[in-house]
Amino acid sequence: MGRRSFGFRLYSWVRRWPHVAGLLFAIVVVAIVSAGLVYFAPEKVRDAALKIKNDANLLAQLLPATLPEPSKIESAYWLPQNWSSRQRYWFHHTSQGTATIPVPYQWFLALERPELSFSYTSLTDDDYLRRLGFIPSPSSKDFARNAPSYGYHEDGSNAGGGSPGWTPNLPDNPNGLPVGFAILKGGVDPATGGSYEDQIGLTCAACHTGHLEYKNVSLRFDGGPAMVNLGEVERVVGLSIGYTLILPWRFERFASRLEQIKGQGVDRKQLRSDLDLALQKIKKQKAQSDSLLTEQGIADLDEGFGRLDALNRIGNQVFYSNLLDPLTGELTDPLLKGNLARHDAPVSFPPIWDTPYFLWAQYDASVLNELVRNSGEALGVSAKINMTAPAPGRPLFASSIHLSDIAQFEELLRGADPFSAADASGKKFTGLLAPRWNDAQKKFRSDPAWGIDEKLVENGRDLYRAHCFECHRGPVCLRQKMAGGFVLEAGELRSLRQKREELGGHRRPALFQCGSDAGHGDRYRSSTIRCPHDAPRSPARVTWIKSSR
Repeated sequence: MGRRSFGFRLYSWVRRWPHVAGLLFAIVVVAIVSAGLVYFAPEKVRDAALKIKNDANLLAQLLPATLPEPSKIESAYWLPQNWSSRQRYWFHHTSQGTATIPVPYQWFLALERPELSFSYTSLTDDDYLRRLGFIPSPSSKDFARNAPSYGYHEDGSNAGGGSPGWTPNLPDNPNGLPVGFAILKGGVDPATGGSYEDQIGLTCAACHTGHLEYKNVSLRFDGGPAMVNLGEVERVVGLSIGYTLILPWRFERFASRLEQIKGQGVDRKQLRSDLDLALQKIKKQKAQSDSLLTEQGIADLDEGFGRLDALNRIGNQVFYSNLLDPLTGELTDPLLKGNLARHDAPVSFPPIWDTPYFLWAQYDASVLNELVRNSGEALGVSAKINMTAPAPGRPLFASSIHLSDIAQFEELLRGADPFSAADASGKKFTGLLAPRWNDAQKKFRSDPAWGIDEKLVENGRDLYRAHCFECHRGPVCLRQKMAGGFVLEAGELRSLRQKREELGGHRRPALFQCGSDAGHGDRYRSSTIRCPHDAPRSPARVTWIKSSR
């Protein structure tokens, strides 16, 4: 008698153990369905898992986030704001000296989206980065030819820029990364002494460039609040690296893509080791910070799109992350635990088109000097700095910050001093202007939704004068002044005269300051600037700046 077939033996086993067979069949079906859901609808699985604690929540952290689907854009338009196309592009892609993305530039270009896919899906694809809130931008290789399709056009009336006679160079963005991405050229790390390849960092424009979409038209404007989700960007990069290491075919695709970018072969064993080291450093820092917060019974808030707890993030980077072991990311001193704060006060990104004329450089009235504020911001988005120990050629506090470019950002925003002209007719504001409704309306002339009712506009002015002007003042421009002028004359406030001289003697709006208990602003936000070792203080001692918006 011949040997029974596998099918016959399986049938006999099922007949003998029907209940066990049914259970195994159910498990297989559930596994197939689960795998299908994770592959075809990972966002829905993640959303469901986030509602469950412990292991399910861990699963949620390993799946891609729910991102909005990319909208259809048929045309783009940068609104007129006193800048030429070249000035805009310089602001969008000039490096501050930061390395925000924790892998080399070429690796970033070769990575895939954190999705379960059989074919290559680029992490830097325009549509995908748009889903994270970023604004597409043309390549620098042929900027003049491609710029119009991205909305750039020549309407800047101050062609000389913020500094007379200054013409910006075209920044390097050969792969057409979005607004706010800039290349930090390779060099020597001041913290480790080792060399690093070209890196990618975020600029001011990543958070302070806005856009709105209406009827498939993208209206874009500099200096406005962005709609990016930087917390999700961090997770996306970490997951992309993790998927590349876990899934063998993903690593092979990554290595092949990197070879195409470099134009030469790579040592795949060494590449995998380096990629794993980068991932372990990210995981270790995340695990340490989560553990420290868990010990206190707290957790970071999800900041979401268009909001960020910038002060706490900067403080954590400067006074916690920058003091960890620069190679391994390990905690070197237990005392550093007290320097870590939760992300608990996310706010919208403030407009910046008139901030160079503010007396205070930080809206919570904590910083007077623009370079101090902007250097702190650069450190917060991972400029390289030696904060641990001096070494030959690497003095303490040596950094990769491009201070001259940061100063030029401010000059471009400020423009020439409008009060320096000899006669009144020559006085003109040449800095970045706030976008005007009329300029946007021109793109939708036949659309009644964009029409302006002049009577309602005048009523709005009356309401603003009655209820808002006391704190928020009027716009920083010379074409129109509301009753109760707002421009400070030299020496007008004696107590601030010396500080004004230290800031270069620029005339600045007389901004209103009030205690956080006066019903203005976020009282909890104000507590983030208080030293934890200070004696309890009245909220009235924390001042807030109410700026012209």
